[in-house]
Amino acid sequence: MSNLQNRPLKVLLPAKPADDLANVTRLLRAALPADRTHVRRFYVHRPVESNFFLPGTATRLRDIPRLEFEAEIATRAESEREMEGLADAGFEVSADIVRGTPAEEILREASLWRADLVAVRTRSASVTDNRVGNMASALIHHATCPVLTYLAVPAGYRLRRVLIPVDFSRASRATVPWGLALADLAGAEAVLLHVIGRWVGPHGIDTHDLVDVAREELDRWRSEAQSAARPPTQARVITAETPAEGIVALAEEDGYDLVVLSATGVSAVRAALVGSNARQVLRTARTPVLVVPTSNRVAVEDFLARAREAAPARPPAAESFAVPV
Repeated sequence: MSNLQNRPLKVLLPAKPADDLANVTRLLRAALPADRTHVRRFYVHRPVESNFFLPGTATRLRDIPRLEFEAEIATRAESEREMEGLADAGFEVSADIVRGTPAEEILREASLWRADLVAVRTRSASVTDNRVGNMASALIHHATCPVLTYLAVPAGYRLRRVLIPVDFSRASRATVPWGLALADLAGAEAVLLHVIGRWVGPHGIDTHDLVDVAREELDRWRSEAQSAARPPTQARVITAETPAEGIVALAEEDGYDLVVLSATGVSAVRAALVGSNARQVLRTARTPVLVVPTSNRVAVEDFLARAREAAPARPPAAESFAVPV
């Protein structure tokens, strides 16, 4: 066994003090082998800044570093206690606190620590609309590893069905092995999906022709994936108002437990104006989503080889194939 395979999987977990970790604990237990995974909680503390001066401020400024240091010590202890649930589940755990700007420090640490995944909540529990948090947005476009996003993970959550949307772009092609890898680890069914947006109609393109072409292309992609330990069992083509709407609707209607997609695809140019498909999916999906950034440096083969060191044997995948429209 190589030294690389001896290295555990590394999951960086950005979380604030007192954040409820029950959701991410259920998600990680379902997706990864606990005895081969190190989960590192990471909190970035913003230093105190002041742009004004009042009489007496100079004497109080000397106390600020001491107070910040004491607060960091207390926060570190609290963070370690809150990781007990993950430790009880069999994960190796640790907690760190640094000072700086959260997004910059987390991106830097993910790279320096050579994280295999970053697990991040898409938005705070206090946010009631469908905005994607600034942290999640920065990570899905700039992280050097895949980003596992979640909002609410129900009790008894299991990874049984993995949906892998593809738009036939180069970025999209890189996501398929990641979807298959996680499906293999969990013994889940993997399904390829292509969504045809209804906006193409007014441009004189026959939707039926597009469906036929997409079926043929998906069939080729599925054939290429047959060498995987758990190849796709289905390839589906559907139509929707937008690809993101189709992905979210199908994931909820058919009970998928995870969606795996790229941060950018053929719609990357339009993303500057209307937001990428990944951002739109994250805004509305209740299902956890794994996003593979274009800046990803983690080799899925390495990830899977190390995870399999402790993963139990899985039954062979079903061989059925259907392309409903």
